[in-house]
Amino acid sequence: MRGALQFGAEPLIAGEWYQPLDTLSRYFVTPKVSYKLQDFTLYNDAGDQLAEYKVSVLESDFAVGREVSVYGEGRLGYRFRTGEIDLNVGTPGLPEGDFDTGLVFARLSVDRLDNFEWPSKGVRGYVEYATARQDFASDTDFDQVSSRVAQFATFGSNTIGFFGQVKSTVSGVAPGAGSFPAGWFPEFVRLR
Repeated sequence: MRGALQFGAEPLIAGEWYQPLDTLSRYFVTPKVSYKLQDFTLYNDAGDQLAEYKVSVLESDFAVGREVSVYGEGRLGYRFRTGEIDLNVGTPGLPEGDFDTGLVFARLSVDRLDNFEWPSKGVRGYVEYATARQDFASDTDFDQVSSRVAQFATFGSNTIGFFGQVKSTVSGVAPGAGSFPAGWFPEFVRLR
């Protein structure tokens, strides 16, 4: 079991339970629950800011999976998000309201880091495909793909890490709370 607590402009509280189903820990179930507040900014086509929203999201997730060797896993699951979108700054009358997103997902993950807390070499990442349908308690139908990777390497007394993620809604239109920010920005980290 693990939990997370975040304070500040975008607070979060989350909990996850990982339960192996056999003595070799090959198969598992993992329920999760979280509540978070997020800021969302709306822009027009010219890049002018139109509004700022505060989005509250309650999310639950249940997945079953299988370990693949000691370095990876595959999982299938169901994720449900419900929340509210409130206008903080902007012209009165802009859209606000509640939303529900129910989706099923498949995820493949790999973890070859030599140290979870302070890695000096290895790679960690995932690729996930998710499909939301009204039959799964979603307001709209859409499909999304997402992936994230972290790669570390050490040269003498220096360790460098590369982080990147790609997320895309490949069909349909995801609601504001389910959409991804535009663009891709890798992060470079140098540790000494």
